[in-house]
Amino acid sequence: MKKIIPFVTTITFLLSFSINTFAFDGFIDIINKGGPRETAILSLAEKNILTGYEDGYFYPENTITRAEMAVVLYRATYGDTRPDNEQTKFADVPQTHWASGYINQIANDGIINGISEKEFAPEANLTNEQALKMIVCMKNLKSEAESCGGYPNGYVFTAVRIGIMDDIEIAYSKNADNSFQKQNTTRGDIALMLYNALK
Repeated sequence: MKKIIPFVTTITFLLSFSINTFAFDGFIDIINKGGPRETAILSLAEKNILTGYEDGYFYPENTITRAEMAVVLYRATYGDTRPDNEQTKFADVPQTHWASGYINQIANDGIINGISEKEFAPEANLTNEQALKMIVCMKNLKSEAESCGGYPNGYVFTAVRIGIMDDIEIAYSKNADNSFQKQNTTRGDIALMLYNALK
């Protein structure tokens, strides 16, 4: 049973791509009242960088996997295209993996890396500090982050400095023990981080 859940999640995720490719009608659970999170979600959805689920909901409090984040970063960088499946350098991302093309390209760009040299953990949930590192690298600010202490604090510091954490900094400041950094990130927070980064 353990392998059925990721498979179903992946199928739902892939189906959501085809739904939002043609026309974006909004999400049932996202009402635009001008709030920063709603604005970010709807703006990125209109560009098909972020997509919802087959049932018409976005589910902003849901987690996001590392493979799904690779797709998001690819679309933020290359637009609404789909790369060919490719063999990656990661043993757990074979060419047959649904996101292998996305992961391969973004890894080659230096935006993401694995949890080890040979392991990517595509179905693992993404943490806030991992997300911030990826987005900082997407912004070509890796050198600055490394000079500020490297992973994770140097990347978090750089992200805060350039505004990636705007509107979610309160959550960070309340966690003096860095617990926010270690938490699994949410789809809503990813929307805010990316929206801020792409301004």
